[in-house]
Amino acid sequence: MELLVILKNPVLALGSRTVRMLMELGRIALFFSNGFILLFFPPLQISKIKQQIFFFGMKSLFVICLTGAFAGMLVGIQGGDIKFKLKFIDLQQLSRKLLCS
Repeated sequence: MELLVILKNPVLALGSRTVRMLMELGRIALFFSNGFILLFFPPLQISKIKQQIFFFGMKSLFVICLTGAFAGMLVGIQGGDIKFKLKFIDLQQLSRKLLCS
């Protein structure tokens, strides 16, 4: 049915799609504005806010540590490759070569 409308009057179809999209954007804007207003006015739910901060902070600590450990291992492996390529004669000389390249 919609295909028939598109073929019959493409301008009307484009206009109806545009109006639907704008109505959806308006609904989304109202949703976020209501949420933003409720951040600053009662009912403030301090215990739920603390619970969410704890969840995001402490419960994600394992993921953060795991990611840091793997990044550290990668940097260590790359550092080992540089050490053998440059024959690791002098730390000052190594730092000069790394900074200049």
